[in-house]
Amino acid sequence: METANRIVKDIFSAPLLQCVWKDHESLNKSLMSLILAKREQSPGEKMSNTGGWQSEKKLQTWESPAVAQLIEKINTVVTLLLTERLGEDEAGKVGNWYIAAWANINEVGDYNTLHNHSGAFFSGVYYVSAGTPDELHPFSGVLTFRNPTLSALAVDNLRVPKQLGSMFRSEYSINPQNGLMLLFPGWLQHEVHPYFGSSPRVSISWDVVF
Repeated sequence: METANRIVKDIFSAPLLQCVWKDHESLNKSLMSLILAKREQSPGEKMSNTGGWQSEKKLQTWESPAVAQLIEKINTVVTLLLTERLGEDEAGKVGNWYIAAWANINEVGDYNTLHNHSGAFFSGVYYVSAGTPDELHPFSGVLTFRNPTLSALAVDNLRVPKQLGSMFRSEYSINPQNGLMLLFPGWLQHEVHPYFGSSPRVSISWDVVF
C-alpha cells in the first residue's frame, strides 16, 4: 500500500540523556574524598533517602576544582539536551539556568523512595562510585523511572499479548556505573532500590532551574 507523508512520532514523551564521561577516574577520586569528608562534618539532610546520607543542596558552592569540573559537565549535558530537542537556534534563546546540587551516600540497605524534584525543569545524577553491588541482589541500587502516563495501566487492563505490552512499559531501570551521568525532567518520578554491597555507593544529584 502506498501512503503519503507517513510519519510515526512519540508524543508526550520524557527525554532521558544518558552518557558516560571517559575522563571520570581522576574526577571521581577527588569527588569521593571530598564527599566522604563532608559526611564527617555534617549530619546531612532528610530528603528522599531512607537511611544513607545526603548533603545540603549547596554542593555547587563547594570550593574545589573537582566540583567546578562537574558543574561544567552538567552545563554541557543541559546544552546538549536543549539543542537535541529545540534545535541550536532556539536552544540559544533559552537564557541562563541555575544548578542546585547535593551528594548522596548509600550503604547496605539504604534506598530512596519514589519521588520527583518539584520546582526543577531538569534533574540529574552523576555516579562517583557505583560501589560493589551484591550479585545475589540483582536490583541492588538500581535507579527506576516510572511511566508518567496511563498507558501501561491501560495495556494491563486490556490483557493484550506481551509483544504489544512492551510498547508501553510501566517503568525503566538503569544500573549505575562509574562516570555515568543522567539528565531527565524534574517531574519524572523515580526511585532507588535498596543497595547491597561491600563499599558505599556515592552519587551527586542536581536540579536545573531556569
